[in-house]
Amino acid sequence: MISLYVVFLLAHVVSAQQSGSKIDFNLDFPAGTQFVQEGNTLHFTLPSNHYLIGVDNQGNFSRTDPSGGGTGGVTCTCNTGTGCSPVYSDGTYGCLMDGCSNCTKSAAIKRADGSIIEVEELIIADTDGSSSVTSFSSIQDKLILPHKFIDSEEVSSFLTELQQNFIESSTNQTKVVFVKHLGYVIPITVPSDIDDVSLRVLPVGDDDAALECRCNTNGSCPKKKKLIVTFCDAANCSSCTMSGRLINDQGEVKQFSVVNGRIRLQ
Repeated sequence: MISLYVVFLLAHVVSAQQSGSKIDFNLDFPAGTQFVQEGNTLHFTLPSNHYLIGVDNQGNFSRTDPSGGGTGGVTCTCNTGTGCSPVYSDGTYGCLMDGCSNCTKSAAIKRADGSIIEVEELIIADTDGSSSVTSFSSIQDKLILPHKFIDSEEVSSFLTELQQNFIESSTNQTKVVFVKHLGYVIPITVPSDIDDVSLRVLPVGDDDAALECRCNTNGSCPKKKKLIVTFCDAANCSSCTMSGRLINDQGEVKQFSVVNGRIRLQ
């Protein structure tokens, strides 16, 4: 498997320019994942109930075998100086810069037909199904679905079916609730008079989708909506934060933020 990985595409907005910093892979590897490190590349093979979905810079999707056990790899490349390699720290894998002042990560997957394809971004798809998000503990430190994957067949068909099966509503007002699909959290818009158990975003004034998108560097990451999903478009921002307030069915409220794709509760 190792020799199959020859070339990797530079991924989008995945560079760091400070020695000692870590570029997170933004991947939660499930128990049973097998790892092999070869130089500055971390190869991995997933257990049978997971597979990989990748998207290139043209928006084309590729997959490992959906029956599970997908194989992929992430490479850390130092562009200025020396020392950028895969590490596991603080509960996640990433590229650690040690003596390197500019590092990028890149990725590739082995498709179901056996070919190796370079991808701009990838996710680990959990085949165990979908669910409502009803507790704060179930989303703490979890990953938001990257918005590029809304157009994937697995996500778009799920969202379409979900919307078609909304129970009858008597209002035009909406709210944003959290659901889980493929192992990722997705903020979706539903009629305000359905689903009283899922975590929902507290509205602010007339804004029923009171999610703030803030670019922490030069650039912008505007709030956008596709299908029924609300997201922050960070195409022109190297560090974007989504934030808001969540309330559960017991009336408990917590502030949340999403930094580089991962949910933090306060």
